[in-house]
Parts: sequence; C-alpha cells; structure tokens
Amino acid sequence: MPIPSANTKARSGISTAISVFILIALLTGLLAAAWAYKTLVDSHPLLEGSIELPGLQGAVKIERDIQGIPTVRAQSRIDISFALGFLHAQERMFQMDLYRRSAAGELAELLGSKAINYDTRIRRHRFRWRSEQNFAALKQSDKALLQAYANGVNSGIQQLKKRPFEYLLLGAGEISPWKPEETLLVTAAMTLDLQDEAAGLERSLGAMKDILPSDWYHFLKPSYGQWDAPIDAQETASELSLPHTKLTQLLSQLSSLPKREGFDGSLPSDWSDGSHKWSGYVPFEEHPRQVHHQQRRIWTVGNKSYWRN
Repeated sequence: MPIPSANTKARSGISTAISVFILIALLTGLLAAAWAYKTLVDSHPLLEGSIELPGLQGAVKIERDIQGIPTVRAQSRIDISFALGFLHAQERMFQMDLYRRSAAGELAELLGSKAINYDTRIRRHRFRWRSEQNFAALKQSDKALLQAYANGVNSGIQQLKKRPFEYLLLGAGEISPWKPEETLLVTAAMTLDLQDEAAGLERSLGAMKDILPSDWYHFLKPSYGQWDAPIDAQETASELSLPHTKLTQLLSQLSSLPKREGFDGSLPSDWSDGSHKWSGYVPFEEHPRQVHHQQRRIWTVGNKSYWRN
C-alpha cells in the first residue's frame, strides 16, 4: 500500500480548509439574505386584516384597488385625518422624515456631516419656527385635524414591526414622533422643491435691471404676451419688440463691467454678432438652456369618504 506523501497531506488539508471556508461563506450569505428579507417584510405596511387603535372615534375602513391606491371611509374628518396619517407613516415614513428635516435644516442629524452645509443654508429661513407660529394661529378645528393626523402617523410608526430599511442602512436611532405643526413644515419643503432657496432668479433679474439698457431688459424679461392669462394681471398684454440698442454696443458695454458676487459671469454661446468676441460679465447665474428635468416621487394618491353632519 502506498504511503501518502507530506505534499499530498498538505494539499488535502488545504482543500478541506477551502471547502469549509466556502461553506461558512455560503451560510453567512444565506443568513444575511434571510435577515434582510425579514427586515424588509417586517417594514412593509399592513395591507389586510383588522386592528384596534386608540384615538379613533368610530370605525374606519381602508380599501385598496388593484394598483394599491387606498380609499378611506369613516364617519368624521377627524378619523379620516387619523387614518391618512396612519397610512402615510406605514408607507412613506422615511420620506416624510426627510422632508420635515430638510425644511427645518436638520438633515445632518440623520445623514451626517455631509448635510451640514445644506442645513446651514436652510435654517436661515426658520421654517420650523414659522410652522409652530402658524399652527398656533389656526382655528381650534384645524388644529384638531392636524393633531389627529399626527396621532395617526405616530400610531402607524408604532405598528411597524421594523423601521424602514433606510434607517438601518444609515445606522439611525428611533424615529422621532410626528408633531402636528410638522405637517405645515412639510409644505415648506415642497416650497423649496418648487423654487430656488437662494432667490437666484430674483437676484439675476435685479442685476439685469441695474446693468442692461431698458430695451434689452424688457426684451429678455417681458411681463407677459397675448397668449398668457395671468391671474393678477394689471397691465395689458403687448407684443414683444426687438431692442433698439445694437448687440455689438451692448456687448461692448458689458465687457467693461466687473463681475458681481454670486454670478459666474458666463454668457450663452449664441450671444454673438459673428465678429464680436465677448469675455466680460452677463447677469445670468445659469445658462438659459441648461434645464434639468426631474420628477420626485413625493406625492401619494388616495381617496377619502366620510358622512358630513
């Protein structure tokens, strides 16, 4: 019988060790996948069944269509508000948390130091303080609706078996309870979403009015035309006319002007008469053709029905 050499024993030992390592890695991967799956499932909203919640005045029924769009049926607006808060917390709590924090300038508490610069810019608006003041000035009936919504949100948070997975990825702590004035705070976040937080357009228009000849300013920034129908119109629509000042004369004037703080001094490439090379200042923060298209999923769709007394 041949006797195994030392090299053969060594190779056999290495093969066994590799096999054990692969087996352990596979088991670890399976356990991690199972944990991740259970975490995701436990953070899903309740989609069926019955539940008793403190704070409701009567029975509430929530139905979903084939696309998952809910219809809430209740006997009062208070219960409708509570149920909507419950639904939103179950389905969108992380997004709701981001929006209240982004408007208050408190994102760094959740996302870390990278959000400090953003928080610093936003806090000058004092949206949280303004929301608190606006809430305090509301009628008692409106306060009751917002309080019911906040109660529903907090109930929805408590009914989640696990926090949304985003909190786990960020290593964040417990979700802060929702306050009634924070519903108003979220509208401030929507305001930031729909317009420039630093009033860049207004600053640009102010610089244009200070620097450009009147005919060029009105050409580049007309009030409105014959096809517009503004709600607050106080002037009659007029046809747009070309400026009297020649482009070469305008570019010569602009070339001698210093750049203003807050503007990069760039000029659209099509501002040329074919021979004049411009290298000075123009009061635009952004290239007018650099339009960024985006669509954020910040809206939820739902129906509500209640008996009006």
